[in-house]
Amino acid sequence: MTATVGTTEANCPAWCARRHGRHDVGDEEQLHVSGALQVRRTLLRLVSTVETVAGIQGGPYVVVGEQDYTLHEAEVLIAALTQLVDEARAATGPGVPRMRKPGP
Repeated sequence: MTATVGTTEANCPAWCARRHGRHDVGDEEQLHVSGALQVRRTLLRLVSTVETVAGIQGGPYVVVGEQDYTLHEAEVLIAALTQLVDEARAATGPGVPRMRKPGP
């Protein structure tokens, strides 16, 4: 279904990189999508939906590859990754060279 989306810059999040107008979005939903960041082969984006009839917003969500996280879940993921990196750095010591096998 093609829906006419009446999005203006006033109600579009500042991070949204999508040009709004007529889109095939189905279920009368409006979709906001940020520009992509990439780590190796994994894309990271912000995504938010708005059910245009009722005006109900979903998100924003942090999308990592094919997984989506609420903002709270993304903060928990960041904290967990930071903890692992800090533990690894503390275990290797300052004088140990860090080498990594090439990855995909």
